[in-house]
Amino acid sequence: MAPDQRTLDALETLIGFDTVSRNSNLGCIDWARAHMEVHGARTRMDWNADRTKANMLATFGEGPGGVVFSADHVMSWSTSVVSPPNGNMTHYFESLRKLLARPDDTMYLPGHGPPITRPHAFVRGLLVHRTQREVGTALLGVELD
Repeated sequence: MAPDQRTLDALETLIGFDTVSRNSNLGCIDWARAHMEVHGARTRMDWNADRTKANMLATFGEGPGGVVFSADHVMSWSTSVVSPPNGNMTHYFESLRKLLARPDDTMYLPGHGPPITRPHAFVRGLLVHRTQREVGTALLGVELD
């Protein structure tokens, strides 16, 4: 079965966005946000300091059974790259804690890797891991993996 034309059009638009990490991602984010909201998603933006980039949190459903489209923010196979000058680890940690404050979510759908079916345990582990790496870098001058 071939994909329908709407799917092909959406994919063509999506792959047409500039994805070079030093450049703004707002064109892609705005497009994705509009499409997700049309389908019932609630979205929240986490902006960088100069508001040229953002991470979008899209949720479907509130209360028990909530699903979060976590994209590159929480991935099941790797951790997100958060590097200066555009990345801010303090903001990243704050955004992970915001996810933990959503106790009824039952699944995250990352942009890479399989669904995360124990999201709160996963995010707590991610916070511990990233904190250890930051401490290792600060104290020892090396990254701890």
